Amino acid sequence: MLRTRIRVANQTFYLAQGHDPELIKMSVVEAALAGAGFVSFVEVGNRTVSVLVTAGVSIVVEHEEVAEDVRDDGDLAYPFDPPRGARAYASLDFTDY
Repeated sequence: MLRTRIRVANQTFYLAQGHDPELIKMSVVEAALAGAGFVSFVEVGNRTVSVLVTAGVSIVVEHEEVAEDVRDDGDLAYPFDPPRGARAYASLDFTDY
């Protein structure tokens, strides 16, 4: 899958699966042209990030191919939790071994 890395100043964020990086780039340009504005997106782990974009903020967008991350399921209510239906580590029954 294609993973998009967004660097804002010295902070790095990874765009969650299913989000269009082109829309993020357009929103960044619109905010910069307006003088300032917040651009929001969801990063891996299903956390919402809002970045204040101004003309003086450096933003870099990079793409790379990576393996799918099952935690990155778009469920904003449970960031970094395993997807529903997946067996969580806390539920392992070691008496079976």
